[in-house]
Amino acid sequence: MSDQLAAVDPPETTASAVFTHDDLKPRRIGIISDGVEFATATVLAAVMALAGATKILDPGGAIAFLKNGLGLSAAVSIPVVYSLSALELLLAGAIILGICRWKWPIPATLALIGCFFGLLFEVRRLHPNVGLSCGCFGRLQSWLSGESISGHIMLNSLLALACFLNLVAVFMRNRTTRGLDSSNEIPPPHA
Repeated sequence: MSDQLAAVDPPETTASAVFTHDDLKPRRIGIISDGVEFATATVLAAVMALAGATKILDPGGAIAFLKNGLGLSAAVSIPVVYSLSALELLLAGAIILGICRWKWPIPATLALIGCFFGLLFEVRRLHPNVGLSCGCFGRLQSWLSGESISGHIMLNSLLALACFLNLVAVFMRNRTTRGLDSSNEIPPPHA
């Protein structure tokens, strides 16, 4: 038995077999990027799902906002609110199902948030001295973004920031893992 142990070569201890701090840097950035991507995607999906679900359950505030803020008729406002709710729920599901796989849900969410910004700024321009609430979150509106357009603009700004951070995390992960094999293993040490 001791002869068999003696025949086994000792582990290499040369400098080429030791990982340096820089060898682990791409993997660390990948892990951080994955965490940021997951956290921001989860927040975005939760907010989109909440907005979609509450508008379906309590559409009155959003319908009133479209009627009073933009002058749309009820015949137009009702389908717009329900379509928007369905879109928000679709994006929420796509974000969660597509974390680290699909590229389109976050840019699509950012585009929708941009549309919300345009809508809010247009209503503010048309009615500068009227306190309108967008009703985007039904009865939860006052708790989430307040009863003012300014509060909802702030919430949309935070959601746009989350989208931006998610896109940066995806870019950083893709940039640092480029050149690694498909299993995302740590690259071999420098010679």
